[in-house]
Amino acid sequence: MNGFQAATNTKIKISQNNDFFPETSDRVIAITGQPECVTAGLGMVIEKICEVFIACVIYSPAVHQ
Repeated sequence: MNGFQAATNTKIKISQNNDFFPETSDRVIAITGQPECVTAGLGMVIEKICEVFIACVIYSPAVHQ
């Protein structure tokens, strides 16, 4: 996240591994900064989440059975 923060001039905080949004198993990401910077930071975070998700699907043993 440090690289994302530097690239977008934002502060990006992610909740701890065991700290979820109430009544879910979803973690929370907070992005602060100027509106255009937050938009850029959000785009980078979403892109990274998609990359990780796709990698998990591609390399999941369950997918290749």
